[in-house]
Amino acid sequence: QMCIRDRYQRRVRRAKTIYFNNVLGIQSGAIIACPIPAEHAAEAKKIEEAIQIALRELGEKGIKGKETTPFLLARINQLTQGESLKSNIHLVKNNAAIGTAVAVALANCYKSKL
Repeated sequence: QMCIRDRYQRRVRRAKTIYFNNVLGIQSGAIIACPIPAEHAAEAKKIEEAIQIALRELGEKGIKGKETTPFLLARINQLTQGESLKSNIHLVKNNAAIGTAVAVALANCYKSKL
């Protein structure tokens, strides 16, 4: 597991990348990948099987458009007995924590004007 100092330094590097892109006028976005913390991840095989079943049922039922995502999420949740939902909740919380940390580091970049 990564120590707190290393995690902090990674977030500061991400913030500096965003900061310098903005300062240099580079018109691009930034993608920061935030996986589900390992201790909260659902069993990959179980999730993949549920996804494949739900996708097959989606096609069989002819579900399309805006009904697709709600159907898939509900069906995968049902097939995994709630395991996928629990993992997704931890993913959202982790994304919020990392996003907040990067935002604070970015605000500090602007404050100090590197």
